[in-house]
Amino acid sequence: AITVYGSQLEAVKPASTGPGTYVATTTAAVTNYSPSTYIPTTTAAVSSLSGANDGLLVEEARTNIRLQSEDFGTTWIAGTQVTITPDQTMAPDGSLTADKIEPQGADTYAPLSQYVTLSTGGQSTLSWFCKADGTDWVALDVGNVGTQATVGLFDLTNGAVGSTPGADVVATGIEDYGNGWYRCWVTFNEDAVDAAGTFRITPASADNNYNVVATDSLFIWGAQLEAGAFPTSYIPTTTGSVTRNADTVGASSVAELSNGNHSIYVHASQPYETGQNNVAVSINDDTATDTHRSRKNGSNQGQFLFTATGDDGVSLLNGAYTGKAGTAGVRSAGAMSEDDAIAYWDGSVGSADNTADLPTGLTELDIGTERDTEYWNGHIKEIAYFDERLPNATLESYSLNGLPTIVEGYKYPRDAMPLDEARFHNFINDSGVTKTGDLQTDYRNACAAAANISDNNSVSINDAFKRLVEDQ
Repeated sequence: AITVYGSQLEAVKPASTGPGTYVATTTAAVTNYSPSTYIPTTTAAVSSLSGANDGLLVEEARTNIRLQSEDFGTTWIAGTQVTITPDQTMAPDGSLTADKIEPQGADTYAPLSQYVTLSTGGQSTLSWFCKADGTDWVALDVGNVGTQATVGLFDLTNGAVGSTPGADVVATGIEDYGNGWYRCWVTFNEDAVDAAGTFRITPASADNNYNVVATDSLFIWGAQLEAGAFPTSYIPTTTGSVTRNADTVGASSVAELSNGNHSIYVHASQPYETGQNNVAVSINDDTATDTHRSRKNGSNQGQFLFTATGDDGVSLLNGAYTGKAGTAGVRSAGAMSEDDAIAYWDGSVGSADNTADLPTGLTELDIGTERDTEYWNGHIKEIAYFDERLPNATLESYSLNGLPTIVEGYKYPRDAMPLDEARFHNFINDSGVTKTGDLQTDYRNACAAAANISDNNSVSINDAFKRLVEDQ
C-alpha cells in the first residue's frame, strides 16, 4: 500500500528551485507569502529585485515623487473607466502587493493617473512594473505639462518597446524581472516653463491603440518618477516622496595602496546608458591633486586616469563601453609605474602614456564614485589591486577572461594562502624574496621564506606548502 499526504502545486520565482513550505488547503487555494531571499547590505544597496546577484550596486541620490507607489486605490485617479483591485498577485519583491487594473466597458480609454509637479527644463524618468493579464500592451505617458509630449508603449509578452510617439521622448526601455514582470520606463524632456502635469498608465489593446475592453486587464506595481536621464533602483513611497541617499562605499587611511607601482582590475556593469562620467574605483588624496581612477566617460570611452603633482596621465580607449549597458559589463585592467601607464578593456588595449608621474599621498579608497561625485550608477562585480606593475600580457588576459580563482599549476594551502590572483602576487611581493621572473620559483621561495626554510632550493613547492601550513 502507498500512503499519500500533502499534495501541493505552487508558483515560484524564476531564481527559486524546489518546493516551498507546505501549506494545507481545503476548498480553496491558499497563498503563503514568502519574502525574497535576504540580501545583506552595509552602506550601499546590493543587487536587484530580479534575484540576480550582479555585485555591489552603487548609485547617486534620487527621489521618487510618485506617492503611494504600490497602492493604486489611494491617491490615484481612476475615474469611471477603470477599476483597481489591490493585492491580487505576487509583486517582483515577493510580496502579495501587486494591484490589478481593469477597464470598464467596451472600446474605452482607461487611464490611471496622478498629478505631480516636476522641475523645468531638465529630464525626468517615469517607470512602472507591469505584468500582462488580459492584454499584452501598456502605455506610460505624460500629459498637460505645457507643450510637452511623451508616450511610451510596451509589449509585455515579448518584452519589447513599441511605439514612442511624442517629440519629448529621450529614451525608453523594458527589463525582465521574471515571472512575467517587466519594468517599463521612459525618459523625457521636461517642459521649459510648465512643471505641473498628469502622469498616467493605460492598458492598451495593441501598439499605439488605447481602445480597450473590460478583459484588457494588467497587473501593476512600483511606480516611480525621478529627475534624471535614466532610471535607478526602485524607491517605494506611501504618503510622501522618498529620497534614496547616494551610496558611499570605501575606506580611508589606505596608504598601503598608494605610493608605488601598481595595477588595478575592475569588472563592473551598468544597466543603462548614462551619458555621464562614471567612476568605478578611485584611490585619491581626498582632493583632486593626486588621484588614480578607473572611469567611463560621457562618450563611452574607457579611461585609466592619473592626476599627480607632476605630470598627469591617461590610458584611453574609444568605444570601450559603447553598447555595453544592460550586459554582463566590462572588464578593465590597467597598470602604472613612473612614465609608464597602460590599460585594457575586454581585451582591447588603450593608449599608452609614457610621461605620467606616479600619484603620491593617496589615502582614500572610493568604490563606485570619487569623493562623492561621478557615481558609477551600476554594479561593481570585482576589484583587485596589485602592488606591482603587471606585464601587459597579464593585463590583457585579465581584461578578456577575468581573474582566475587560482593560478594554474599552484595549490593553495588551506587558511595559509590567498584565494585570488591579486593576493597571490601580493603574497610574493610581501615575502621580500628576490623575484626571478618565474612565478613558480618565486612562489616556492615566498612559501619557503614564510615557513622559515633557509635553503629554499632544496625543498619542493609541496614541502614548502606543508611547512607553511604547519606553522600557521
